[in-house]
Amino acid sequence: MTTLGRFFESYYRLRPVNATFTGVHDFDDRLPDWSPAGLEAAIGEMRQLRASLHDGAAADLRDTAARDEALAASFLDVQIAELESDHFQRGNPSLAISEAAFGIVSLVTRPFAPASQRLDAVVGRLHAIPEFLDGARRSMASPLRDEWRAKALKECDGAQRIVGDGLRRWLGSEALPDDRVRPRRSARPPRSIAFSNG
Repeated sequence: MTTLGRFFESYYRLRPVNATFTGVHDFDDRLPDWSPAGLEAAIGEMRQLRASLHDGAAADLRDTAARDEALAASFLDVQIAELESDHFQRGNPSLAISEAAFGIVSLVTRPFAPASQRLDAVVGRLHAIPEFLDGARRSMASPLRDEWRAKALKECDGAQRIVGDGLRRWLGSEALPDDRVRPRRSARPPRSIAFSNG
């Protein structure tokens, strides 16, 4: 596999929701790992990839492959900086709520595969949400900014509408059974996911 091939394989595997929106469907039943260990593993993987790529300073940017590598290197530089900061995944809980919600939206809004196949992926992502949110919560810096906590609560309300009403409507429009997506009695609503301040 080429260096750029490894870059794209890593990009889609670490960002399965982005992959679905892009049209890569190998990871449709997954959510990313934003737990402390997951973020550290992602940083380590991106550092290794970054070391194998040429950057713009050393490349002949008239060459298409060199330009692509320089863009990939710059992207990795930004991603590593974001993941190492106390912002983004480590500081903004609304990102995790949005990622979970858009993980479902990406599967039901475009008919890239038969609805029954997309339902399998929806079920996989629904089952992954509690572990994903728990991992994201454990990665949050403390204390959280009040503005970000307030935004996360609004995102929870939106996510509940999308994953609740929106999913029911999609199932009805596709004549699919809802027994696999009904919440378990013990399931907690999104607003009860605690992004505490201490």
